[in-house]
Amino acid sequence: MNRYFSHLQTALNEARAALSLPPVSAVDELGMKEEDGKTSQREQADEQPNTLEVGMEHDTLASAPMRSLYEVTKSSEMHEKTTQFSGLVMEPDFVSRGVITEAEAGQLTKTYLTRLDHFFYDHLQKYADISEVRKTSTLLALTLCTVAALHDPLGTDAYDKLSRELRSVTSSLMFRTHLGVEDIKALCMGSYWLGNLTWVLSGLVLRKAIGMQYHTAHMNQPQTDKEGFGKSQMWLLIFLANEQISILHGSPACGVEPGYINWKNHLASPFSGEIDLRLISHIDLLLLLGKVRQTYGVDAMKPIPLSLIPQLRDYLAQLDRWSQAWTGRLARNKWLGNFPSQAVKLHFRFAKFFICSHAFRGLNVEAAHVPLAPELQDIAASAVATAISILELLIESDELRAYLVGIPHYFHTMFAFAAVFLLKVATRNRQHVHVDTQLVFRISRHVLEVFQHCPCAKQHLVHRIAQGLQEMIERCEGQIATERSGHPVNRVLNREPPISASMPPPPTTSNPEIGSQDMLSWFNLENFDFLSMSPPTWNTEF
Repeated sequence: MNRYFSHLQTALNEARAALSLPPVSAVDELGMKEEDGKTSQREQADEQPNTLEVGMEHDTLASAPMRSLYEVTKSSEMHEKTTQFSGLVMEPDFVSRGVITEAEAGQLTKTYLTRLDHFFYDHLQKYADISEVRKTSTLLALTLCTVAALHDPLGTDAYDKLSRELRSVTSSLMFRTHLGVEDIKALCMGSYWLGNLTWVLSGLVLRKAIGMQYHTAHMNQPQTDKEGFGKSQMWLLIFLANEQISILHGSPACGVEPGYINWKNHLASPFSGEIDLRLISHIDLLLLLGKVRQTYGVDAMKPIPLSLIPQLRDYLAQLDRWSQAWTGRLARNKWLGNFPSQAVKLHFRFAKFFICSHAFRGLNVEAAHVPLAPELQDIAASAVATAISILELLIESDELRAYLVGIPHYFHTMFAFAAVFLLKVATRNRQHVHVDTQLVFRISRHVLEVFQHCPCAKQHLVHRIAQGLQEMIERCEGQIATERSGHPVNRVLNREPPISASMPPPPTTSNPEIGSQDMLSWFNLENFDFLSMSPPTWNTEF
């Protein structure tokens, strides 16, 4: 293979010389250097089993089975714990190769550090500029710029280039055993904001963090140093991202078991502060929602058994106690203003809406004539009222609208869920629960206007929500008008999924020439997925 590539390089350089272009650098000049300058040693170590997962310094007979395997298969030097390092530095990186200019990278870094990082709990405030980040972790610098470009109204072209580069770099690191602590931070950051990559990145960062013992650093609080506390903090953020994604996708938990989350010990650390209160307030709520998911499962086609309705009410009571414990507890932030306390209110409403929406499970077109169980009618009405309150808070709060471009995609998706829920109820579930149709359309129009005027790149989720929501509103208004005129309604699908937290992904097609009529058939209330926002003609690659 080396001879083959050598011949290819020679031929390419001869062709470039004929065009008066400089030769291509030799393959061995394009490498990856790490902070300790021992690249070859670490890459050789990467071919061995992960020593961090089964460190030999605490050997007991009750150890994990893999420890015994490593004992009989590894050489003696592999028993030593691998030295931690900040991050992997690739040369040349995305700036050196001209993906974006150094000036552009500098401006994007300034945007991120001054505006966006505060939503990520100030994890990058130790950096002054892009040069410091590039010297520490290429992945972190690239992720930072990608996130910043997504939130820049002039960042559309830059985001396209940076997003492709980020996918490439992340793929190259997929099978590396050892990553730096800043690389872990970068993966978590991507899962926090980059909606079309969150599913992959959240799973990847979880496995890498376990390999680097982040979970044990968390469970050992508060008896660790500042470095251990930082790992504990990042472990909680990784848990948060995974739980949010599971809720948004209506999927089984694919993150951390609740037994590995001990936020009270984390708060007991002398290093904890305001940031940790903000983070843990949401963690405490996600642990409750995890219990809801475990009790009722993720199959939205199955109605809630009558025997489990009292448990649903108990979860709502627990949610009220959570609200009492955290409302007013978070102080005003000097960068985010009252957003931390506003976020507590929003998370409470999101959670209440999510729990109450379970009342509509099993109600599809085929079961439209089936009445709602009397025991669920007040819960269904509460779901409608809470969804309305969520959208009204977005419309009425100047501060919340100002932060709409900056907050993670979880917020945007829950706003979209509330809007779609109300439109579905107003058009097909009026026999199950009372709803003011005119109010729903009026609020939906206001929300549409809010999302349409957000200053960010066109690939940002808010713009794609606005595009989809406008189509949905027009379709629903047309359906109501048709029903009032006495003409039958022509439904696109014979079977509609029930209203619940589960939003199925859109169908895929390999035909890029799909017609406008087929697009409208695909684009309907029942199968539109706000999280991916990927119609078949966009040919989204993952």
